Amino acid sequence: MAAAEAVSLEKKVEDRDDYIPRAFRWAMESSSSSSLTIGEHNKNTNACRGSAWIILVFLPSMFIATSVGSAYIMYNEKPAIRGDGGGFPWFLPVVMLWGVYMAVVLMAMWHSTLFLPEAPFAALEALRHVGFEKIGITAGLTSALALFFDLTCMLWSCIAAVLLAAVIAFWVWLVRVYGKDYASIKRGLATSLALSTILTAVLIAFMIRLVRFSEDAQARIAREGLQ
Repeated sequence: MAAAEAVSLEKKVEDRDDYIPRAFRWAMESSSSSSLTIGEHNKNTNACRGSAWIILVFLPSMFIATSVGSAYIMYNEKPAIRGDGGGFPWFLPVVMLWGVYMAVVLMAMWHSTLFLPEAPFAALEALRHVGFEKIGITAGLTSALALFFDLTCMLWSCIAAVLLAAVIAFWVWLVRVYGKDYASIKRGLATSLALSTILTAVLIAFMIRLVRFSEDAQARIAREGLQ
């Protein structure tokens, strides 16, 4: 009976793997040759769910708050970047989209770690090595070059939006194919989003307050210098 159940489970996994889109399959195969599931890997490494929850809530918030803070500083402190005020500040989507992309990749990684134990570990490695390390770092470096020209900002923003959509599609596919307890998955996602939103708001408020404090200090020093 146990052998029959094992064969049946293996057959179900193979059937689900047949639905892997080619692009996703290539990303998974190029990232890891492991045949383990995420749950098996977590068990082998004694992964701590508490730590995974902290990372799921904290890291995405850090990326979004950093992007918002950078956009705020650039818009208020660097008028030369946005020209004479007669056009749309195209550098803002570049700054914001990179943070949102990195946050979504991290949320997909750690949400899968917590709530998709039957998903292949190779999918998690694809998110980490391809989505986060290769694409994410490359996007961050190229965004710095794109900031100086409106046309490159537009092109970069379009590419980033496509990459963001691809990550979300991969995440949704993982949930639909390997998710079992959809109520738990939705509850976990809603909880993590709520906590991340609160933490992001706190971090943004702190960063804006810090910038304004620095501006006030500089203005005070300038006034004292004139006197």
